[in-house]
Amino acid sequence: FAAPIIMAGAADQQIASFVIQTAEADAFSINGIRVGLSADDRFDNDDQINGITNLRLRSRAQQLGRVLAAPSGAHDGNSFNGLGFVVNQNSSTIIDVFADVAGNAAQNVRVYIPAFGVQGVGVNTAVAISGPNDVLPLQNIRVAQSGELIVGYSPVQAGGILHAGETGTEVLAFNLSAVNESVNVTEIVIGGQNTASNFANLKLTDVTGQRVYRAGVSFV
Repeated sequence: FAAPIIMAGAADQQIASFVIQTAEADAFSINGIRVGLSADDRFDNDDQINGITNLRLRSRAQQLGRVLAAPSGAHDGNSFNGLGFVVNQNSSTIIDVFADVAGNAAQNVRVYIPAFGVQGVGVNTAVAISGPNDVLPLQNIRVAQSGELIVGYSPVQAGGILHAGETGTEVLAFNLSAVNESVNVTEIVIGGQNTASNFANLKLTDVTGQRVYRAGVSFV
């Protein structure tokens, strides 16, 4: 399924997934899918959905039908017609929903399938079928405007007592974590009392012992 948080300003973001499943009686050719977008859980209202563009469907990384450049929040959904892909009998197919998310996108976007929003016809029986019988809520997406870098205490702390003349001694441990998106850390400033006169050959390493900074570091 799609991640519950997506970044504003990012293209080709997965915003939902759903499954079409058939019974043992027949395979079905799916010829139409409608996807609804809402700013809340009132799926019967028309919402102005800002910043969501180029709505598209994929199955097994293959695009299904056209791209909707300017999707709406109309309660009857955004239509993808003339699809014609087959879901074999007693089988299922995952459909992924993608879109571009502009910087001015609404903070929350609810994705859903309207009632009878999937239409198909039996491959052998030629009987038309549609579903679901009621609105099918999919993902509730929160659009984040930026990532966040959190600096916190490491669960494994350095020793509190140092001895004069020691080398290769760990003096500090801290934890970095990223929220909403990956963060490229370009600078780490470490301060301390009397560090410049008492410490030399400062090294920063990650938990594997890999050195994580360029040469030329200095105390501040």
